[in-house]
Amino acid sequence: MSSSNELARYNRSQNSGGVYPEALSCAVTLSILLSKLAYVSPHSRAGMTLTALYIWLTGSWGNIKVADDIPSLFSLPSTEPCKQHAMRTVYDNTVSWCEYAHPYLKDDKIEYLWQPIPQYFNKFFQIVISDEARDKHYEKPLINAEAKAQLFALLSTPWKTPETLATLPRSDKDIFLDYFKHCALADNTLTAIVRRQMIGEEAHHRSAGAYQRLESDRIRSKIFKAQNEYLQRIIDAATVVGDKHLQARYTVYTQKLSFSLLSATPKLAKYVSGNGLIVQYQMDTANGQQRLVACPSIPVGSRRFVEVNEVCKFVARLHQYVCDLRPLGNVPTTLDLQSSTDWLAYYNAATDRIALLFILLTGVRPTHGITLLWEYYFGRDIAFIKDKGRLRTVWICSYLQAEIKRYLSLQTVIRMALPSIHESASLWFYIDSHGQHVSLSNRSLRQVMNDIWPGVVPYQLRHAFCGLAFTCTSPYRLFDDNIDRLMGHSNHGEHLGSDNIFPETVNALMNYLNSVPVSLQLKEMHYV
Repeated sequence: MSSSNELARYNRSQNSGGVYPEALSCAVTLSILLSKLAYVSPHSRAGMTLTALYIWLTGSWGNIKVADDIPSLFSLPSTEPCKQHAMRTVYDNTVSWCEYAHPYLKDDKIEYLWQPIPQYFNKFFQIVISDEARDKHYEKPLINAEAKAQLFALLSTPWKTPETLATLPRSDKDIFLDYFKHCALADNTLTAIVRRQMIGEEAHHRSAGAYQRLESDRIRSKIFKAQNEYLQRIIDAATVVGDKHLQARYTVYTQKLSFSLLSATPKLAKYVSGNGLIVQYQMDTANGQQRLVACPSIPVGSRRFVEVNEVCKFVARLHQYVCDLRPLGNVPTTLDLQSSTDWLAYYNAATDRIALLFILLTGVRPTHGITLLWEYYFGRDIAFIKDKGRLRTVWICSYLQAEIKRYLSLQTVIRMALPSIHESASLWFYIDSHGQHVSLSNRSLRQVMNDIWPGVVPYQLRHAFCGLAFTCTSPYRLFDDNIDRLMGHSNHGEHLGSDNIFPETVNALMNYLNSVPVSLQLKEMHYV
């Protein structure tokens, strides 16, 4: 049991909303790295420093086992398309900005797009890359094999704490080199797609991004904002502590200049200052003129994404579909199976509706939890389902609770008119022509849904549920960790009995869930 608790604690620490690495400790370790690079030969110092900071920023040290694994960064002109390990500068008539090639995981393929360097690194990166461009050293590696070997030795050997910094805390070198990854794991303002683009397969739940879709321009902006915030923590810690020995080690060197990374907050270029969007540009030199042309954004994420307005149309058609099947009058006291097929068809349509609403408003997997079981349902805002063989919590909004009660009222009337029907462990089920209950299946729901919304399957309602949470702009918007909680995107630490949840979190979940039926313009269904 102790090992199980330890595993649960570890998985919770990996979730968004966890603890960030201690800023001052990482600030001290960064100063040690910069001071070591300051003593490198001036001929290769700028390139080695830039490469080391790039490795730290991208969290790629874990993939470097030998010196040859160190990326061969190089400069490209703004007229060329992005490629792996490329860097360039962009000038939008305000501030020159350095960009690096960032891999985007799209449909299990990698596509490289330009990503702006964090603002505190821009001056140094931009000067070094501009020097390469000025000398026309395009596509020439910034450092040679000898410099790679020297940098690998520097990064792989233990770092001693200088006596002048002995009174300050410092982080372990391996933790420091993964600083940006640890921050991204803990950051509950990131969405699953952005987190996966930042840390790849180390994301807490690798499939969570498959339920969301986001344009690359928005991902670029979110990564830029996140990296700036993570780096700002370290800059602030190094500045506030007021230790002159620490601050003196924040000097970086180019071929001709040296300056401190702790200078005043750098000015942002206009194109990286947009509200939630950073567009990728390409230099167009047609007709002897130079002008920046915006590149089209690419969608990343779910291939099952459905638009909210289409979901609204679907639930309206579903409502009308059930209404059209309602027979005239009241349910007979006794149903004749041969002559009362219209009431059975109406009841089964109502069953389809409640099952589809359940998927849409809870985000359950239709391949695992199409219905609730009586033993796990309590008539309130919480229930349990078996998801991939293990129990997890499902929160039920007020609208869905009321719809379940109205459906069960219809079910009770139908069952009273069919005394031969047996008890069922499920809350909702079909009744066949023999008066026996039949369990729902994903296949049966697919057939019904295809009649109402051709080409769309029930699992896409789960995608719609996630998409609604992800794009919500109301005051009830949830942090990413709570969206993961609703979706059941969990490891061992979040299953029933292992998750830590407080009343304030439950209130946030329920406030959001209660806003969804309003957003989808759902109507009440009075069956009897």
